[in-house]
Amino acid sequence: MYITDATHFLDETGAIGPQSGPGRKMADFLGTVIVAATLSGTSATTPLCFKCSGSVTAHAPAGEVIEWQCSGCGESGRITNWAGTLWDMKASRNQPVVSH
Repeated sequence: MYITDATHFLDETGAIGPQSGPGRKMADFLGTVIVAATLSGTSATTPLCFKCSGSVTAHAPAGEVIEWQCSGCGESGRITNWAGTLWDMKASRNQPVVSH
């Protein structure tokens, strides 16, 4: 089981920190999991596992921790400190729409 603090993959400005390699691959994977969990009930794309490319289910049962699991290899994890990150779609839905 992977226990992850989402902010560990972000730089001081809130952008994705790792630019390449395994760190970037994991940041991209975790980002898709957070997006899927925060868009639940909508047409969110199903994340693919970083290990086996199986389908990953993601949800935030308590609202603070996202839990995910791969149906292919069984890998699983928990993500904390995701709220307010660039991947948090709940935050973007609460933003007012500004028209110019």
